[in-house]
Amino acid sequence: MALPDSHNAGDFGSFLIGAPHEYAVSAEELEARTDGHMDIDAVRAGSVLICPVKVPGGGIYLGDMHALQGDGEIAGHTCDVAGLVECRIEVIKGLTIDGPILLR
Repeated sequence: MALPDSHNAGDFGSFLIGAPHEYAVSAEELEARTDGHMDIDAVRAGSVLICPVKVPGGGIYLGDMHALQGDGEIAGHTCDVAGLVECRIEVIKGLTIDGPILLR
């Protein structure tokens, strides 16, 4: 599903339900999406994140790094920073989970 960069996660995508432009979606279409934002303060160096991939060819996106944040941007404050991320990707076929699991 093509979504504009400003609406690429489940929370922001809700504004696209019935929108009057080409990126409009139905509630049913948006329901199948997995929110891509890790707006929590628990992710640290050495964390392991297990994420479901719900579409063939699903990819990985990294960005919008914060130096500090409450649990969710709804807290109203973040400090965006530049940073380097080193990650290792492994595919676990047949795993059925609804959302991400964070191990730290």
